[in-house]
Amino acid sequence: GAAAPTGGEASAAGNVRCAEVCLGALANICTHKEVVARLPDADVAALVGAALDGLGAAEGVVVLQALRLACSLMMGPAFRSCVALWDDAAVARCLYVLENSLLWEVVQRAADTLSQALVLDCSTAGDEVPRATRPDGKGVVRLMASEGLVAVLTQRLGELASAVAVEVEPSADAGEGDPETALLSALCLADSFLAALAESSGSDSGAPRPALADDIPPLATACLRVLAFVGRPEVVAAALELLSSLFDWESATDRAPPEGLLASASSSDATTIAPQVRACLGGTLGPGIIEKLAFFLQDKAGGEEDQEQEEDSVVVTALWLLDLAPWQSVAEHREGLVPVVGSLLQAAGRPGSSGPGIEVLSQTFLRRLGVEPPAPGACAAASARERSRSRSRSG
Repeated sequence: GAAAPTGGEASAAGNVRCAEVCLGALANICTHKEVVARLPDADVAALVGAALDGLGAAEGVVVLQALRLACSLMMGPAFRSCVALWDDAAVARCLYVLENSLLWEVVQRAADTLSQALVLDCSTAGDEVPRATRPDGKGVVRLMASEGLVAVLTQRLGELASAVAVEVEPSADAGEGDPETALLSALCLADSFLAALAESSGSDSGAPRPALADDIPPLATACLRVLAFVGRPEVVAAALELLSSLFDWESATDRAPPEGLLASASSSDATTIAPQVRACLGGTLGPGIIEKLAFFLQDKAGGEEDQEQEEDSVVVTALWLLDLAPWQSVAEHREGLVPVVGSLLQAAGRPGSSGPGIEVLSQTFLRRLGVEPPAPGACAAASARERSRSRSRSG
């Protein structure tokens, strides 16, 4: 049998378990915002210190509860007193955990914590918070960029998609967590990071967006693997949202023409994403992705009317992927796709808050579906008007 632990080993194991339980209890308490709001500053500072100590632990179960505590504090009413949870050292530690943890729930919580750090660093409310001193003046988003967040997320998305593909149930006792839930958090972090990086770049008049040419194609491929292996609708939607953001990023950096992108096979290669999509959808994973996208679009077509504007960019992105797919694999789903395209045309190709509009779809694809393509420039003009209205509403 197994050798009995020595006294020192038992003591160490007991300390780890004690730290896990205590941090978990504190995290549960801090989810109650009315309780945190009444805490004196000294108690909040002690909670922040406990979370930082837990983040530095070597044991994943302790780090997990520390991340839960940190995220609860950053999302609660005492966030102004928790700047140390998103300073350079804390963000760097969360990035290390995100990249190296073998527990999917830890990956999930690290992604959630980093997403909240982006929110606090970029939001208007964050202007009221005394920022941590950064000699390079980068802020959270620039620090994440310099630490290679996109490459880390690309690697983790691939690993999580593979974990879902093997269909092994996670062990609750081992604290492994659900890979699909971790995927959702990682996809949302990637999308939030791109949005924050674009906003950070746009704050300087005339400043170009940072180049991500080497990062975008692998990230797009990782999104396609997620679409291939994951069935949860919210994860599929998040993967499409990220692909939409990648397309939007390339368009804003003049890598893709704003209109008629897919008018011909040669012009589709104007983006670095399109060749990745063509290769994947023409390969062994293609038929499964195409079928999943077709069913996803049909479900969206039957959804609530008030969700239409919010989801247009996701719908257009799914259609854009099908446009790049081999037609013989798409043709069998034609009957279900026609109403989806028709509803978009009735809305004049209006996109959601961001992302491509229906003008990115090729005329060949639309005619194969039996849909008359819109007049040149009509959708682009409607898209511009909608973006102007969106800016007015947000202002």
